[in-house]
Amino acid sequence: MAYTSRNMVLWSGGADSTVILHDWATQIGSEEWPINAITFEHYLVNKEQEKHQKAARERYKIFAKERNLHIIYRNISVKSNIEPPVDSGIQQVLWACHMMPYFRNDDTIGFGYINDDDCNFWHYKKEFVDMINSYAKYRGITLDVRFPLEFKKKIDIVYSLKNYGIPPDCIWTCETPHKGKPCGICHKCEDLATACLKAKQPISTDKKKPIRNFSKTLHW
Repeated sequence: MAYTSRNMVLWSGGADSTVILHDWATQIGSEEWPINAITFEHYLVNKEQEKHQKAARERYKIFAKERNLHIIYRNISVKSNIEPPVDSGIQQVLWACHMMPYFRNDDTIGFGYINDDDCNFWHYKKEFVDMINSYAKYRGITLDVRFPLEFKKKIDIVYSLKNYGIPPDCIWTCETPHKGKPCGICHKCEDLATACLKAKQPISTDKKKPIRNFSKTLHW
């Protein structure tokens, strides 16, 4: 069987990458050319967050299947007992290193970073892309690295989720879950809550206390 190029999305199960996956699967995915969703499970994510994000991904899979979207799912698991480093940049390096064996020539890879991400990724975006291209050159392949949401804001993501009809429980963004529910106070919860507020959703963004019934109030 000849290898063919693919459209691939690095899919965490968060709001941003889910929007890209759903958009590509809706717009360009087909039975002959399905969208490939790569989930990278690594030690930089705490176990509780990973557990709930995985559950949200499973719910999205059911949602996508009901809509006859053509998606192929693949998990890449890298486990370690090492404490997560402070420098967030190591996460992207880890992704690139461990995903390279799965890339084929002329693959298009979508990453879900948005304009108002506060992870400092945009300070070294060029270096990140150069690193991937260097690996690709060593392997003798060419890759098309894309950031479809580069100029989008979180409110745009909320609108996209709403327009696509993706239920809130099909995504997970919280970094510090509490008793099985989003904490409502971490920066991920705050970003999503603020975006929902801007989209005229009736929820509080009081930083001094968790948002009441956070899970139930995220209705796009």
